[in-house]
Formats: sequence, structure tokens, C-alpha cells
Amino acid sequence: MEAIPRFAFNVANLLALLACESMQRAAPLALEPVDTKLGRALLRLARPDTSKDRFGEYIVRGVTQEALASMVGASRPWVNRALGDFERRGLIQRRRRSIVISDIVLCRRLWA
Repeated sequence: MEAIPRFAFNVANLLALLACESMQRAAPLALEPVDTKLGRALLRLARPDTSKDRFGEYIVRGVTQEALASMVGASRPWVNRALGDFERRGLIQRRRRSIVISDIVLCRRLWA
């Protein structure tokens, strides 16, 4: 750095620029409400339910509340409460080992 000061200046400048860009990208994600993050995670994980009597529903299978908590940076009890709130609002239905999204269009509008 002492031998080529201009090079050192340019490297430091580039690192500062990269750090600024990274913060600009990450800040909205960090400041986003956790329930929105949870909703988006459910949307990413949901797959169309192929059961004959469940046409139009989307389902999330094989994901624990602990895994959802890890994805959104929350505790498992908080995820449980948030899922209960989503269920009371009619956005999801919790079933044995799965979460069903009945109105995918509404959920995409809320969480996208």
C-alpha cells in the first residue's frame, strides 16, 4: 500500500462503494416486517395442491415452524402466533404437517 498509494486509494474506494451498495440492498430486507417475510417465505414454498378435491389451493409441506423461524429471523413461538393470525384472517389453513393457502392471489397482493 505504501509502494503504490494510488492503487491502495482505488482499492479502498472500491470496497467502500461495494459496502454502500450492499447496505442499500439489505436495508429494505432488514427493515421489512417479519410477518411480511413469513408470508413471502410461504409463497416461495407453496406448490399447487394436485388433489382432485383441492383444485386452486396451494400447499406448503414438509417445513417445520422451526425452519420457517430460521428463514425469517424469528423465534418458533412467534411463527406459531403469526400463523395463527394468518389463519384467523382466512389467509391460510393449518393442517397436519402442511399449510394451505386457499387464495393465492390475495396472499400475493399482501406479501409480494
